[in-house]
Amino acid sequence: LSFPASLTKTNMPTLTSNLTLIPQHGTTKNHQQHHGSSIVEEIKGLIKVHKNGYIERPNIVPCVTPDHITPNFNVISRDIIIDNVTNIWARFYVPKSQQKKLPLLVYFHGGGFCVGSAAWSCYHEFLAMLSSKLGCIIMSVNYRLAPENPLPAPYDDGVNALIWR
Repeated sequence: LSFPASLTKTNMPTLTSNLTLIPQHGTTKNHQQHHGSSIVEEIKGLIKVHKNGYIERPNIVPCVTPDHITPNFNVISRDIIIDNVTNIWARFYVPKSQQKKLPLLVYFHGGGFCVGSAAWSCYHEFLAMLSSKLGCIIMSVNYRLAPENPLPAPYDDGVNALIWR
């Protein structure tokens, strides 16, 4: 698999949009507005869906920036927009190696399509280490979450990530 020159270790692009990497959760003001609203769906500690449509997702795992990499992993990481319209992006991990062609591993984070982010520290650290150990490029896709974006939106985002150039 050849990888576009725009993603080489010395020439990787940076984000150019108003991308929000923090999982969705209400502010104090919004929380107070929806505090009296009845909850129609809940996964304890992960997500609450209020009758009025308000969604609460506690920040249970910290989000980290792409440059938050342990130095001994010897990997470069960058966030790149896949689709400006849907705000789909991916975090790429590229080993600092001399190989001309590297294999590509595409990763979709867990969370049942309702929670999670490619920026979560647990995924970030694991994928940086994996990229370093395997000597491969990893594309970690940050797809839209339900219930705001019902199925098949996350599947569509996955397909768009796979055919993105």
